[in-house]
Amino acid sequence: MQTEDRFQRARFALMVTMLGLLIVGLTGLNAYQIRSAAQERAAVTTNNLITLVERQVYDTLRTVDLALQGAALEIDRQLSGDGDQAEARIAEFLTRQRKLLPEVIGVCAIDAHGNLRFEEGRAAGEFVNVADRDYFQFLKNNADAKVVVFGPLQSRVSQRWAIGIARALRDDSGQFRGAVAATLSVDEFQEHLNLLSLGKFGAATLRMADMSLVARATPSGKGTGIDYGSRITSTQLKNAISENPERGSYTAATALDGIERINAYMKVANYPMYVIVGIGLQDVEPEWRKQAFFVLILGFIAMLLTALGAGWLARIRRRQFDDRFDEARRKADEALRQTNELLTLSEQAAGSGAWILTIKNERLKWSAQILKMFGIDPATDEATLDTWRKRVHPEDLARAEQAIADSLHNHKPFNTSYRVIRPNGEVIWIDAYGTPTYDADGNPVRLAGIYVDATSRHAAQQQLIDSEQKYRQISGELERLNAELEVKVATRTADLEAAMRTLEQISRRDALTGLPNRLAADERLRSEFLNMKRSGVPYTVMMLDLDHFKNVNDTFGHAVGDRVLQSLGHAMRSSLRENDLVCRYGGEEFLVILPATTLEAAIAVGEKIRLAIGSVHDPVAGITTISVGVAMASPGDANEEVAVKAADMRLYEAKRAGRDRVVAF
Repeated sequence: MQTEDRFQRARFALMVTMLGLLIVGLTGLNAYQIRSAAQERAAVTTNNLITLVERQVYDTLRTVDLALQGAALEIDRQLSGDGDQAEARIAEFLTRQRKLLPEVIGVCAIDAHGNLRFEEGRAAGEFVNVADRDYFQFLKNNADAKVVVFGPLQSRVSQRWAIGIARALRDDSGQFRGAVAATLSVDEFQEHLNLLSLGKFGAATLRMADMSLVARATPSGKGTGIDYGSRITSTQLKNAISENPERGSYTAATALDGIERINAYMKVANYPMYVIVGIGLQDVEPEWRKQAFFVLILGFIAMLLTALGAGWLARIRRRQFDDRFDEARRKADEALRQTNELLTLSEQAAGSGAWILTIKNERLKWSAQILKMFGIDPATDEATLDTWRKRVHPEDLARAEQAIADSLHNHKPFNTSYRVIRPNGEVIWIDAYGTPTYDADGNPVRLAGIYVDATSRHAAQQQLIDSEQKYRQISGELERLNAELEVKVATRTADLEAAMRTLEQISRRDALTGLPNRLAADERLRSEFLNMKRSGVPYTVMMLDLDHFKNVNDTFGHAVGDRVLQSLGHAMRSSLRENDLVCRYGGEEFLVILPATTLEAAIAVGEKIRLAIGSVHDPVAGITTISVGVAMASPGDANEEVAVKAADMRLYEAKRAGRDRVVAF
């Protein structure tokens, strides 16, 4: 029997040890899974945020870049026209462009020698030379270079920090003629970062491709104390960009403040800038640590109860083993059953309940468990804030109400603990959790949460259930917030893309006549040429020039000249088919493209336009005539410029022959 007794005790000891190891293993696995899920949500959030900021930065740079393209075309047009007023018109155009772009500090035009020919706010005759600047040398010495983004740099006058964008000016042969440049305040980019919700230890940074600091936002400082131009970065970021230059993620301590974060970075499309967003590990870890703590406590309690129950049963079995071995076994089984019943009753006694507070009428909706917990009879008592205040201990009421007020004011969930006095005088402790909900205007609508009876010492299992419920609620809320963020990103992207399309249309339209400009004409010529190469069907080009139009400007002024150009442009458009194109090619020169049109038909169209122009009578300038050169493109042409040059030569033949005529041969 002694051998059997030792065997039984050894078996119990082994059972308790194995159960303990199982509980410890499950506890560790659960904690690891909770931590991994929290970090994955943080990684998803950082990737959504960098996508949003990258689109905003790209749209800002793209808008200014398109404006500079339009400015470059306007400068080219003015320099090709009347030289006497060209510089004044360029200055006026650049001033208008800057006013249309609030994010731009200034716009300037630079000649081929590096002299600033125009910059708003600079006195007339006061010239500055930027020929030695890196961006100017880059555009000048690289024939393929079109645009360069540089900075950050600090204004010597206003002390403001800015980013610069410069676009090269080149003639038709590719010869460098100067540049047009704009400066954007870094405050524009700082605003994008300041709007992000980063938690208590998060950070968002915008850097140039060489890692020069442009803007940075943290919860403790949004745009203040920034060391602009600083290239101090972590080794992990440099290695990540080296391996994946476009986009990636990494976890490391930030070099600027030493805070460890889950980071994501993304290169701004088409521009040498990077967006980096990080969420602090200290923002991610508290929640999973709290849940892991609950799981750990539950494991220890379960181990303790199991060990106590097993020990008690072993002592009973040892006392009765000599006399009634079978009876001892039955009593042990009964004791184990009673222990299981006690565990079940303990879980029920630990109960918790849900509640919803409607802010407008201060009405409360309590679950049955809370009514039981507070000792409230729903048949006689109404669930209101006054009922709740009467039950909360007077010494804890102010703190409990302040927790609710802070939650509503700060738009954050709350949790607090306080005592409740039941009608029979019994005092219990309550753990209260709540999350506010707001309408579209930011006004609080309701507050919802749970109460947990913290009095019971056997509530570990129920606390685990409550913490899991809270985890699911927070996960659902994060998923909803991420979904809303994705919708906002998509909406913002669509709006900005529509704005860019409008700006691109404007850049292809002549501001005076409303006709397509030279950029639009070049694109259409290329399209018709490629179509002719595929189909073999030729098209015809006409070059038109108003006769003696310079005399109109010199005699009656540019206002009358502009009016004449507008009237004659309308007359030309009215004389063509819908699929034909007439554009202002430069000054008083126009280009007409006639798809699938023979030379004979084109001559007839040219005569139609000439007669239509001759019928337009301006009350001041009178009748204006026009000379027309016509040429038909051929599938054997090397490029689309062949037909244009041929039509231009015939235009000059029409001029030499006496003007006011159409020449095609």
